[in-house]
Amino acid sequence: EYNYLIENYRGSEEAMDAFMYVADKLKKDGRTAEADRWYEDAESYYKQMATVGAGGPLEGKAMLYQAELARVRGDLAGAAKTLTKLFDVFPNTEPGRRALVKASLIYRRDLGQPDVADSLIDVLRASIADLLPETET
Repeated sequence: EYNYLIENYRGSEEAMDAFMYVADKLKKDGRTAEADRWYEDAESYYKQMATVGAGGPLEGKAMLYQAELARVRGDLAGAAKTLTKLFDVFPNTEPGRRALVKASLIYRRDLGQPDVADSLIDVLRASIADLLPETET
């Protein structure tokens, strides 16, 4: 059923979720070799969807799934890098800005790099400067 969903609803949230759901379930059941295969297939699928949807919402969605996959597999630096790249590709969107905040949190909390986290927040502030009301001096 999950394979049907993945093949017949390519690029949908449900199809992307199916990879993670099945892989996580297999991992919890101790079937690590099968889980690893699903994680690898997910990585390939997400990359393909990002390429197919280049410049549009599908690319952004696929990049979010790539970051989550990296996080689940313990590659926190990879997750943060993907989230930062998402912002670079979509800097003027809410998902892009949220991705930068998430990357900053990973750098601060999980990777112990507060200087990198602070620099990302500075980039975010600069990107939204035109949205903030002007202050009187």
